[in-house]
Amino acid sequence: MTHTFFAGQITISGSAAQFPSANGVLATIKGHPDNTGNVYVGPEGVTTLTGFPLAAGEAIVIAIEGNISILYADADVNNEKICWVISDA
Repeated sequence: MTHTFFAGQITISGSAAQFPSANGVLATIKGHPDNTGNVYVGPEGVTTLTGFPLAAGEAIVIAIEGNISILYADADVNNEKICWVISDA
């Protein structure tokens, strides 16, 4: 059985950034190890006050069952990064 994986990084500058379009069922999202502040994950409209916080190197796994573009990320500091991978199994 062949599985499909998509991965990438998002740089957050000034306002919340939308994740790119990639379909799958299971996503792992991680704060980039070089970040100096937290990044925050959530739905459209996420802010540093409403999102799920991830410090540098911290990760969460989310069942998406669709497109990862439903997620957004915000950050304490401009130009922080969030890393992601999504797979179909």
